[in-house]
Amino acid sequence: MTADYHLVLKSIPTSKALALLLIFLLLGNVQAGLGGDEKDGGFGVNKTVVTFMLTHPPRLLVTQKTFGLNISGTESVKPALNNALKQIFNEAKAGIVYVPGGGELRINVDVVHDYSSRAFNRKVSVEKEDKTTKEKTTVEETHRFVEVISSFEASYEIQDWTGGSPASMGTGKYAPSRIANEIDVTLAKEKMISELETRQRGIAGLSAQMRPIFNQVNERIEVILGKVGDLLKNGTNLAERNNWRGAYEAWNAVPAFAFPKAESYRIYNLGVANEALGHEAFNQGQNVDETLKYLAEAKKLYEQAQRLKPDEKFFNTRWRIFDAPLDRISKSVTAYRAWKLRKEALQQVSRGRVDDLLSDNPVASSSNRSRGTANQSSPQGAAMSNDDVIELVKAKASDDFVAETISSAPATQFDLSVQGRISLLKSGVSEKVIRVMQQKQTPK
Repeated sequence: MTADYHLVLKSIPTSKALALLLIFLLLGNVQAGLGGDEKDGGFGVNKTVVTFMLTHPPRLLVTQKTFGLNISGTESVKPALNNALKQIFNEAKAGIVYVPGGGELRINVDVVHDYSSRAFNRKVSVEKEDKTTKEKTTVEETHRFVEVISSFEASYEIQDWTGGSPASMGTGKYAPSRIANEIDVTLAKEKMISELETRQRGIAGLSAQMRPIFNQVNERIEVILGKVGDLLKNGTNLAERNNWRGAYEAWNAVPAFAFPKAESYRIYNLGVANEALGHEAFNQGQNVDETLKYLAEAKKLYEQAQRLKPDEKFFNTRWRIFDAPLDRISKSVTAYRAWKLRKEALQQVSRGRVDDLLSDNPVASSSNRSRGTANQSSPQGAAMSNDDVIELVKAKASDDFVAETISSAPATQFDLSVQGRISLLKSGVSEKVIRVMQQKQTPK
């Protein structure tokens, strides 16, 4: 094979021969880096798997000064559940330093835990083997069984009592599958699940469901990185050490490849780096604006990689249990934007600036935000009106968010007459929000 190339190169000028040889080597390097097989998706047979922390911001900002927890239902569950939920709330309060507030947040939980066990005998067929003859026979024996049935159900409502009356900030329910199994105690191959264990499982499951409401949750994401021979290796080595800034700079320093398929993997890797850096920015200081910039850049890069190689399955589909790249970005952007809107709205409401709560450039200074102090304004200037609620609804805020904003308002001047309610309904305001307005209405 080498001799054939040698003969061909001798028949052409030296400069052209060197150029052809360089192209040949480059093509070979690219092909080897892509795995050489379309079914491998261009990531190679031995895929490089790295991880980064995908952050889920809290779905609710806890700004109330005091906290109340009311648990009703099964008595044996209350002490442990009380401790678990207080821990979640205290963790949330520890992270809230930018919004001044008073009032009280109450969480009402109703929990029902049932557990029963009964023992009984049952005849079963058992295969026996004679130790001498090794002959196997089937005999009937009476075994002792225990049947365990257990269920755990909980419903909860989060209320803001800042105005002296409850305003709902959200409800939820936790109802895992019922436990029902039989254990052959005679054989003793299984351990019977105890009442304490079923109770602990239920509390742990409910806590896991409620934690993301109040607290930031980090999820470890696995991604695979593209290869173009060893040309992207420096960045990959840095990514494996979780140095995403260095990885980005290394991949960005590699000149763009002339071949679209090869370039798609460099661009894809740059998208992964931006996605990881975006979540990192929020983790290091809740810098949501910087996070959204990184995620917007990651989205552009992922889309560019798809255009360069539309048939690359890892650009477009889930891998293992993880969402496709653009799906991850979409969900994260939605969550971060909602968090940012809540934060800005609460800051503005605390300063009596309801009219600016959807502004991209909040009027309140960053120094005031960092100190957590509010400007004093007159009750008239701080009063929230029907128009403010309608503006929130037009901005496509959720009912829970609108209710939260109403509950945080220092004063209200709602028109809740029949005509006022008709106007609210025609503007898209839900009955649930109108009821919150009624509960929050400042006495005249």
